[in-house]
Amino acid sequence: MNVRDYDRLKQNVRKPEEYLAIQGFMRRLNKHVKVLTRQEYTALRGQALSGDLEAAEKGFAKILERMEGL
Repeated sequence: MNVRDYDRLKQNVRKPEEYLAIQGFMRRLNKHVKVLTRQEYTALRGQALSGDLEAAEKGFAKILERMEGL
């Protein structure tokens, strides 16, 4: 995550637990950045940083399931 991501994250997250959960998700997302399209990556990153971690997790799981089927 870059500096702008941290600033955006601090604006949208109020609890330390949420912050840690989003950080963990971003680490997992960044491990798969080479296999994701740019649109998928930016959409998931945007959802997570805006605080909608549940939707980001669900979308990421669907994308990974589709990749396993190939």
